[in-house]
Amino acid sequence: MKSKFIQNLLFVLLTGTAFFTLLPTFFPNIWWIDLMSHFRVQYLLVLFLFFILFIVFYQKRILLIILVLLFVWNAKEVLPLYISPEPVSENFDNKISILSINLLSSNTDLASVLELIKEKDPDVLVFMELTPKWDQELKSLYQFFPYNASEVRIDNFGIAMLSKIKMESSVTYFDNNIKPSIIANFIYSNEPLTVVATHPLPPINSETFNLRNEQLKNIAGRRASFSDNFILIGDLNTSSFSSHFKDLLSKSELKDSRNGFGVGTTWPANFYPLRTTLDHCLVSKGLDVLAQSPQRNIGSDHLPIYLEIGI
Repeated sequence: MKSKFIQNLLFVLLTGTAFFTLLPTFFPNIWWIDLMSHFRVQYLLVLFLFFILFIVFYQKRILLIILVLLFVWNAKEVLPLYISPEPVSENFDNKISILSINLLSSNTDLASVLELIKEKDPDVLVFMELTPKWDQELKSLYQFFPYNASEVRIDNFGIAMLSKIKMESSVTYFDNNIKPSIIANFIYSNEPLTVVATHPLPPINSETFNLRNEQLKNIAGRRASFSDNFILIGDLNTSSFSSHFKDLLSKSELKDSRNGFGVGTTWPANFYPLRTTLDHCLVSKGLDVLAQSPQRNIGSDHLPIYLEIGI
């Protein structure tokens, strides 16, 4: 009797996992279904556990085959992030380092933020959720990063870019989007470079879902106006596994800086079992990603990301 209950439970759980696995592929334009796409790593772990339990309690070949197919379906989304691409160039002498931090507007751990910045000592700093309070507390950084652009806001969408390297920068609203982004142009190692920092709305309903997607489409649509060497960085409020993220990569002809470095989950910082990849750096295909990793918790609900990019 107990074994039969476990078998029925496993069947129900496998059916649920199948829906969560397959629906985002076939119905990516429904906001609550797209949310299911963000947890491919978790589905892999659950399916691996199911495989063991099915062998013990439910030795039906057809169900085991379905389970393996679901595992492969999710694995094809995750494993490419662990495959290192061929380097475009072997010239690693010229590199730019970037640290991107979602501060969290309610975060009060200034010491951890400053300690990480001092430790990584990046060439370029990107801040999201820059409130008036955070802006005041971080003013001391301007002596080390003399080139900067920012829009301070009382909501969660203030944004800033600070640089040690000379840059021409401006705050922009892509096609009248309601949240600001920053476009910065550099000359680095005698090469033009454009860096765009952005923070779209989180897709918590159909309206914000559509606004997020439109902002990503607008950026991709502007790709030709940026330098060939191009970096897009920020909390994109989508994971590496969403169809809309893949569309962004394809339409803007960018590559995910995670390729070869692993999943590198960043949100939610304080709950590892559900953590996924919301914070991104995408780079043009002529740039080499030399280092890419999430950093330690600085009191935010997002982990910062640090990169070194060869130009």
